[in-house]
Amino acid sequence: MGRGIARGVRGPWVALMVALLGVQGCQAETSYDVFVKAQQLEGEAERSACKLVFDSSQGAHMISSDEVARCLRQNEVALAEYERAGALGFNGDAYDRALLAARDRVVRLGSMVRTVTMLEREQTADSREKAQAATPGPAPLGGTKRPPPASK
Repeated sequence: MGRGIARGVRGPWVALMVALLGVQGCQAETSYDVFVKAQQLEGEAERSACKLVFDSSQGAHMISSDEVARCLRQNEVALAEYERAGALGFNGDAYDRALLAARDRVVRLGSMVRTVTMLEREQTADSREKAQAATPGPAPLGGTKRPPPASK
C-alpha cells in the first residue's frame, strides 16, 4: 500500500518539474544571447561560405560571384543579429566594434559581388570572342566577286 501512495505523490511532482522546465525553456533570448549568436554566425560564415578554395590546377585561389554572394548573405544575417542585440539593449565597446566591423564587411562584400560579377561577364565575353575567331566563318557565296554598288 505504501508503494501506491508514493507513486501517486511522485506523479504530481514530476508533472510540476516538467512544467517548470518547460517554462524556463520558453524564456526570451537576452541581448547577450543574441550578440553571441551573431558572433557564431560570423564564425560559421568565415569557416564555410567565405573561405577561399585553392585550385591546384590554376595555381591560385579561385572565387566566383556566387560564392561571394553566399558569404554576403551569411554576413547580412549576422549583422541583423547584431542589430537585434542592440535593439534588445546590448551595448558596450565590444558591441560597437563588432557592429561597425559587420557593417563594413557587408558593404565590402556587396562591392566585391558587383566587381567579381563584372569580371566574370568580361571573361565570358572574351571567351566567346576567342571561340568565334577560332572557328572559320561561312565561305562567301559566288566566289570572290564583289557585290554590285548600291544605287543612289
